Amino acid sequence: KGLLFAASVLSQAAAADAQQHGGAYVYFEYNPFIQQRIEQSAEADQFSYIYTKDPGPDAREGFSLVKLRRSDGEETARLWIDERSPDYVVDEVTSTVFLKRTDREIVALKFPGN
Repeated sequence: KGLLFAASVLSQAAAADAQQHGGAYVYFEYNPFIQQRIEQSAEADQFSYIYTKDPGPDAREGFSLVKLRRSDGEETARLWIDERSPDYVVDEVTSTVFLKRTDREIVALKFPGN
């Protein structure tokens, strides 16, 4: 969240500098993309993610990434992944998992229902 806020502030500072040196009128407003990410990041703080071999409620065998609600530990979604030790990153704001399949391939996966 802090980095997003800093990026927004820096973009406004650059606009102010351009206005001061070039005389152009600049309307100061947060970047809508950054503003949306800041707002959604508060919601994302409600969840944690774990990688497990636990079969879960449907008794399916294999490995999965589980999205848990922090307030009560309840499972809200599960992604099944074939690899035992995957290289992945979770974008908590969009509930997207970026999974590295090979050195040249990254796959974006969404949690069901998100």
